[in-house]
Amino acid sequence: MNRTPRLLLAFTLLFILAFTPPALAQTPADSLTLQAEAGFDGYFRPDAWFPVIVRITNDGGDVRGRLVVRPATSGAALQNAYSTPVDLPAGARQAATLYVTASDGLQQLRVELIDEQGIVAASAPANVRRIGPPDRLSVVISNAVSGAVDISVIRSGSATGAQALMAAADLPDRAGLFDAVNVLLFNDTDSGELTAAQRTMLAEWVTRGGHLLVTGGGAWQATAAGLTDLLPLRPTSSVSVDDLAALSAWIGGEPADSRSTLLAIGDLAPDADVLLAADDGTPLIVRRTLGAGIVDYLAFDPNAEPVRDWAGQRELWYTLASAVETTQPSWAYGFARWDSAAQAVEILPGLDLLLDWLPLCGFLAVYIVLIGPVNYFVLNRINRREWAWLTIPIFIVIFSVLAFVFGNNLRGTDAVVSRLAVVQSWANSEQARMEGVIGILSPRRADYTLSTAGAILRPLPLPRFNPGGLLAVNSQLNTEIQQSDAFTASAFTIDSSIFARFTTEGSIARPGIGGQASISDDRRLAGQVVVRGAVFNETDFVLRNPVVLARGVALQLEEDLEPGTVRDFELTLPGQETLTPALYYASPFANANFYSGQIEQTIADIMGAGYNQYLYYNNFVIDEEPEAMENRRRQLFLQAFIRDLPGTLNAATTATLRGDSLYLVGWTDSAPMQTELTGADWRAQDTTLYITELETERVTGTGDVLITPDRFTWTIPAYTGTREMTPVNIQLDTGDEVVFRYTPIATARLEEVEELNVMLRQFNTGTRTIPIALWDWAAGDWVELDARQDRYTVPQPERFIGPLNAVQVRLRAEDLGNFMMRGQMWIEQTGRF
Repeated sequence: MNRTPRLLLAFTLLFILAFTPPALAQTPADSLTLQAEAGFDGYFRPDAWFPVIVRITNDGGDVRGRLVVRPATSGAALQNAYSTPVDLPAGARQAATLYVTASDGLQQLRVELIDEQGIVAASAPANVRRIGPPDRLSVVISNAVSGAVDISVIRSGSATGAQALMAAADLPDRAGLFDAVNVLLFNDTDSGELTAAQRTMLAEWVTRGGHLLVTGGGAWQATAAGLTDLLPLRPTSSVSVDDLAALSAWIGGEPADSRSTLLAIGDLAPDADVLLAADDGTPLIVRRTLGAGIVDYLAFDPNAEPVRDWAGQRELWYTLASAVETTQPSWAYGFARWDSAAQAVEILPGLDLLLDWLPLCGFLAVYIVLIGPVNYFVLNRINRREWAWLTIPIFIVIFSVLAFVFGNNLRGTDAVVSRLAVVQSWANSEQARMEGVIGILSPRRADYTLSTAGAILRPLPLPRFNPGGLLAVNSQLNTEIQQSDAFTASAFTIDSSIFARFTTEGSIARPGIGGQASISDDRRLAGQVVVRGAVFNETDFVLRNPVVLARGVALQLEEDLEPGTVRDFELTLPGQETLTPALYYASPFANANFYSGQIEQTIADIMGAGYNQYLYYNNFVIDEEPEAMENRRRQLFLQAFIRDLPGTLNAATTATLRGDSLYLVGWTDSAPMQTELTGADWRAQDTTLYITELETERVTGTGDVLITPDRFTWTIPAYTGTREMTPVNIQLDTGDEVVFRYTPIATARLEEVEELNVMLRQFNTGTRTIPIALWDWAAGDWVELDARQDRYTVPQPERFIGPLNAVQVRLRAEDLGNFMMRGQMWIEQTGRF
């Protein structure tokens, strides 16, 4: 009897010891150390990709696993989980980069290393700072011992100018991962360290609208080593000049010190444009346009004397950034109305998502008749009515099974993959930008894995409000985006008849769609300009509903553009009509209402007769013909990434922002991307929009040419107010002051400006004169003028014409007794090319 308790105690101790690890055993957490840096030097833009650089030290044994950033540890602002695999041998020191997206509100995220057993072996936090859509983010790559050049002055109005320092090795290898960055500067660094993938990324990033700055000076050879193919000046040697007087004269203000300066010299690219040259003709600043972007080469080193301490350096960076070669059209800024994208991808023309009511009613009728009258009649005939307690449950079970089988057969077994994409291509680039949304409609609850070849992928961000679609859901897809050679959404679950929605972005070869056009600036008929050209289709698909877009006009081609087709066209551009100047940079979606009541002119031009002005608020339609459904699908998709700026106060239309460029636009029913989906058989429903810039030739005559307001860009170098300010909605409160800078695009840059006009409209000052001040670039001071409303011709205009024909105008509320102003202000120039 006494041995039993002793045996139980012995067995208990043995059990505990068997499952207790040795006291001195080292766990992976003891040997692993993580250090994480998130964002571009801490900055991130909501809904845009940003890097998380993780530096790992492994002082223990071999470890395999994955780096993970997930909402459970980083908060709801991180809407999905992102991961990348890591393999850490004993003693390894590695750096890995993970790319994530987040919404507003993210301040800190946590990176975890999860091993193959699913255990968190190590973790590290990283802080981030938000920048908004209109803010400018500049990245500087420099190894200069004197510190990095400050280009954070590149901004407009009340927007922020943020600058981040990066190492060349930390640049991504896909252009879409760098879209949050506006300006990239290489200064006194070795760009030869860039990988082939990084060099391709930079070319694609510039083509999409990026601004690349590269400097020369003493480190010209190393700085240009990996960027030669992009540069407008390919340096081969260097030369010393006595001073940079030309630079000071170009910018205005105090000149730089007169001392020897080292300049890089070399061969100009065929499409190079020398913006500024020294007195002896040596190029100082050379520009090249690539797609929608710009590459500027500065032959000197701005971080070396005498430019380093020159007071005009701030003005130099602002001038280069604000003077663009062409305006960015209203589709150039990517997706922003995610709710419209979600609604578009859920519209499936020709696919009836509701069950046919006749078979359903027939099934219910048979069920009711069998379980009721027939059952009663049979049991009554055999005098076994009490068996109803057994036959009714049997009928219920049988019909339940039949209903399940019947329903599955009606839904089918194939998933439906709805794909919409926009492909943008440019006349001087061999690459095209592809952005798209993908919707997966599952016939039953199942697990899927999705990837797109050569493109980045993530779930569609949450809608800002319930779009009200029939199949729309307002919860974010719970999936993990695995990043290695490809981006993959792995093993996510979709319930029956529910859409999972993703967005994807990448680059493809430029499609065989395009054309040429000739524009003459002195061929004027009643104040208008005639454009003649031809468009072609060398692809194997039909380009449907083709449209030629130009500034202020759209030409709907009468027939689809078949493969192998060439078609001539002619259109007339507006002449002296007052049109809106274009914003040099900022997302048109920044601080803008989703629906303003105005006609979205670009969407109307593309849709033609199928345009519905009120579609955004009236989208719930069930019984509709496939053609009408396709029109709704197309227009909602356009609303997701096209936003024109307001044209004028109280105007019915909006500004199209096309500058002097011409575009061929059309639709196809095929996809430009390769999609891989596992988990079920699937069939696709595709809609793709192609936007192709046409090659244009400008014929400049000897007569005077009028440069209308829509051929200028504008920025706000100085502003003391708090309102959102534009030239078409000027509102000044007590004590407010605003400075507008208007710069003509490259094709509107006159060699000689003979007349300068300022247009002032709808100012409620109570008088016909409005006190304005224009900046005298040579004197470096403001000149007060009393301008009349409508059109005011400025006397002695040459002193107010700055670098690249820029004009600066100042308005102050105190000049009108602090009376609030509201109105519009534009610029015109007349002269010769």
